[in-house]
Amino acid sequence: MNLVIPKEIRKYIDNQNFQIDLIGKSNAKKMILDDCVLKIESSSDEVKNEVLMLNWWNNYHLPVPEILENIQVEGINYLLMEKLKGDPSYEVIVRRSTEDLIELLADSLKLLWNVDITHCPSSQLLEDKLAAAKERVEKNLVDVNDADEGTFGEDGFNSPETLWDWLDNNRPEEEKLVLSHGNFSLPNLIASGSYLTGFIDLGQSGVSDIYKDVALCYRSLLDNLRGKFGVLRTYTEYEVENYGKLFFQKIGIEPDWDKVKYYILLDELF
Repeated sequence: MNLVIPKEIRKYIDNQNFQIDLIGKSNAKKMILDDCVLKIESSSDEVKNEVLMLNWWNNYHLPVPEILENIQVEGINYLLMEKLKGDPSYEVIVRRSTEDLIELLADSLKLLWNVDITHCPSSQLLEDKLAAAKERVEKNLVDVNDADEGTFGEDGFNSPETLWDWLDNNRPEEEKLVLSHGNFSLPNLIASGSYLTGFIDLGQSGVSDIYKDVALCYRSLLDNLRGKFGVLRTYTEYEVENYGKLFFQKIGIEPDWDKVKYYILLDELF
């Protein structure tokens, strides 16, 4: 990837200190600077959608970074955004409590559910996601080694193709539509203390079923409590399961485990 930074971007970041963000599974390179963030990645529909939705969310006064500059050069997109104050939301576990984190996650989901989606410019309906997933499968873009343990292999699906077929044949009967972040995981929520300061990484944001965010948030919460990405605190499995129950109590939804499973499996193709 060509990392020669365009002059339109350099005028903002020259002489600033920076570090490379290694959190998350995105293929983008993120430069975290003193007062802004530069996201560099190959141009794609998802990149275009992020720019579209950042502007739309900002117009609705939702807490997301403001775009300072967005430039495409030779197939590479350079998205410069303001830097949100705070840290990834999983830090709430360390600095406050697990209960505070779950409260923050629940409040953040409800914030999105209360947004009027009538004029939302991005459709992330199941039909759209399955079509996008099929294209990724056909282009061999799915990394089976990056999937959750058991998704593929002896105890899972033989291949991304068989997973896509299963998803196509087991579609939920209905969708309850809300504004979806699209990748509602703990690193994509920024918090100060125990309060949300904003959302990042909106490439899959749009109108979607309520369980798209619920499922991915639930998975991310439990993965972090189990120490999948590093030990924040030590929990017994009994405690992890109880915190999972508390999450559903706080969001006010009786869990539909079939939908939770479905949207987690769908995410494995992205």
